[in-house]
Amino acid sequence: MTLRSLATTSLILLAMAAPSLAKDAAAVLMVEDNEITEKIGIAAYAPFLIQAGAYKKVYTLHGRQRSNERLASAIRQAAADHDYVDVIVSVHTTTREPAQMLRLIPQNARKLRLVYSTACYGADVEREAWEQLGARTVVTHVGINNPLVALPYFLSEWIRGEPVGKTIREGFREEAITSRFGLSLPGVGEAMSVLYGDNSGNPAFLDGSRPVLSGMGNLTIRSGLGNVRLRKPAHLRYSRSKGGSLGLATRAMADRYDLKGEGLSHALGMLRVPATPWLPPNLLRRLRVKPVYRTHSSGHDRGISNRRTLRAGKIEITLAQKQSIPLEQGLKLKVSKVVTITPGRLDPEARTLRMEVSGLWIKKGALSYRLTSMTVKPDDYGYKITVGGGVFGFVPYWHTIPIGGRNPEPLPADLSILSARSHEAKAGIAASIGLAPTQR
Repeated sequence: MTLRSLATTSLILLAMAAPSLAKDAAAVLMVEDNEITEKIGIAAYAPFLIQAGAYKKVYTLHGRQRSNERLASAIRQAAADHDYVDVIVSVHTTTREPAQMLRLIPQNARKLRLVYSTACYGADVEREAWEQLGARTVVTHVGINNPLVALPYFLSEWIRGEPVGKTIREGFREEAITSRFGLSLPGVGEAMSVLYGDNSGNPAFLDGSRPVLSGMGNLTIRSGLGNVRLRKPAHLRYSRSKGGSLGLATRAMADRYDLKGEGLSHALGMLRVPATPWLPPNLLRRLRVKPVYRTHSSGHDRGISNRRTLRAGKIEITLAQKQSIPLEQGLKLKVSKVVTITPGRLDPEARTLRMEVSGLWIKKGALSYRLTSMTVKPDDYGYKITVGGGVFGFVPYWHTIPIGGRNPEPLPADLSILSARSHEAKAGIAASIGLAPTQR
């Protein structure tokens, strides 16, 4: 055999062997709560995993019946065809007995690379099972967990290739600041204290939500996959200027969430939505999240091409009929059959929240004022809201009024994450699972 033929043969053999050397990954997403919020969770979280570019397949499941068995089945299916399996579970407090999980997931299916669980008290009653299954990295949480900020933040950074340890540390801080800001807004803190309050009147999750990391803190979505190309969709990037976690969730849900008719009535009943004078539940006909696009034009020698990118997710509320609601001093709030709300800037450190709105008018006699935006900012003793819009629909005008509220609770002095080695379970936590507020 000549040197040239030997080299050619070697290249052919390497080319044939290359596919067997390539590693791939699948993801399993489980959302467990009730049939309404589960649909919201799948719509909000699945796009991150589907559009990341790193997963060959994404398995989604929901529901609380036989959750361990169904989750294990999805993991076995994913492991049968892929080299690594990442598991994201958005669930309530749950027990995963190590012996049961070891039985449900045999040795040949234990390809767990990452497990991220939002379960309350998961650091005490869930983490051990995942560790015994050999997961490279496990993230669980101490106490009452509030994942509405931390999980979207984590998914946003994870699919961009950021390491787990750094991401959950940043997400925990963002969640802590955002929760305190939200609770300081008028009416919010009082409502949450009823559900989650303790003797101090503060919701219990202000002391929880702290992540516990077990395993490799430097794990990334690329780990073990070689030169996988991440798509990094711009609309799935966490940004305070684009609404923080609220804006991120609505962008993810755009064109993926739509409730109408009996489905909407059932959802409102299950969620116990209170009656409001301008959005009465019995008149609601549809609730959906629509995309808001930005069009980019670029000139070429042979013409102009337009490219659309998703800018925001717009919440659209459809009523059975228009509403006219009396206000003070002879004013009336006119509500169109279709009202839209688009999240704007949400900056918890600047304590600023902005929304773009449509379908709302304030009228007095012949004078009419179209609302286009509402911005909440701190005032001397709470907050003020600035309403923007136009007189007669087009003459720009802004009006500011105080709305109350209070200063946010101070942040904990220590915002560091815990490691599995340093975490010590608190006595009685496992026994109190049935009384956890998230289970009510």
